[in-house]
Amino acid sequence: MNTTDLESLKTQAQGGDTAAQLRLGQMYLDGQGVSQDQQEAAQWYAMAADAGHVGGISSLAALYQVGWGVDLDEARALELYEQAAAMGDHHSQLAAAKMIVEGEDKEKDMKRAALWLTMAVEADEPEVDALVLLGLMYHNGDGVEQDHTKAFLLIDKASERGSEAATAMLERMPTDYIIPVAEMGNPAAQLLLGTRYMNGIGINRDFKRAYELYLASAQQGYAGAQYNLGMMYHNGIGRRHDYHEARKWYEMAAQQGHPGAQRVMPVISRLCESEKKPEKKEENKGCSFSFILIGIFIAVILAL
Repeated sequence: MNTTDLESLKTQAQGGDTAAQLRLGQMYLDGQGVSQDQQEAAQWYAMAADAGHVGGISSLAALYQVGWGVDLDEARALELYEQAAAMGDHHSQLAAAKMIVEGEDKEKDMKRAALWLTMAVEADEPEVDALVLLGLMYHNGDGVEQDHTKAFLLIDKASERGSEAATAMLERMPTDYIIPVAEMGNPAAQLLLGTRYMNGIGINRDFKRAYELYLASAQQGYAGAQYNLGMMYHNGIGRRHDYHEARKWYEMAAQQGHPGAQRVMPVISRLCESEKKPEKKEENKGCSFSFILIGIFIAVILAL
């Protein structure tokens, strides 16, 4: 940014333009187009915050939380985060909840943290940390009434958004927590419970039940369940051995990017092709036998 543009932006900011104030704050904080100056950044954020701009309030809170350009003051940071949170800023709701949970008085304030997190997960695209943290609170009954079903559903949302940690949490959940969610028709729970039945983990092994659960999940588009169905048909586990049916389910999973399905597709395709060859040979044998009969019939007529 040249000097003229910078001075113009400062003039707008000094005139009360909160968007310009926020932009200058970010520029000085990151050193973009200007020399990095955390104190200057804090002054512009404070100006936007004083004007009641939620972005300025949240940004200033973050500076107080880490002591950049201002004295480190966690109490002031939490106060500002909660001010922005009350204005509907989902990031500030999560930040405030985290500070409460990690603070010295977390035991008495967990209900307040749960309240902010409940608001945070209502965002169109809630942050993974908000989903996991609230899920764990429901799992343990911290600040909310213990509810394992709600815990599963929240952590499942985080898993769907790509959180490997959330996926690992779901896989470690006791079978008794998964069963009611699977009965509700949740495809992730159906897949997990199906795998428990398949391997006899925490429940008696039952291939028929595993198949039913995988099918229910697969029909909702879950690639992992589609792959597992393919595996059952491929290897003849609990189902009639059927390479063609296996390929159908593998292909569905592969189209969704399932790595295991993509790797096995060339193998299962070759197996399907190899199954066709004997059929053609049988057809040829049938045709040859028919020609032999016709030849014998003609020979008999000529002999007469």
